[in-house]
Amino acid sequence: MPSSGEMCEYPGTFVDDHGHEVGMIEGALFPPCPDGHTWWWHEDLPIARQMRWEASRPPRPGGLRDLVTERMKRQGASDDEIQDALRRIT
Repeated sequence: MPSSGEMCEYPGTFVDDHGHEVGMIEGALFPPCPDGHTWWWHEDLPIARQMRWEASRPPRPGGLRDLVTERMKRQGASDDEIQDALRRIT
């Protein structure tokens, strides 16, 4: 499983940890994700299909993201700090 900046050995469509897709040719470098450094998974792998499905789902109420947001607000964190923390949650 290659990460951002590594060379592609097998061409195809890849999905990253955040649900973004990219078509790759052999020898090209994997791009950085808009959400930061990431791992890229070939679309034929079950984990890629799972990440694509999860990225398309709306956030679940009461889920981990809501818990983190609520707790950080109580601690006085800024909106930017909260968004930064949420980006690190996959």
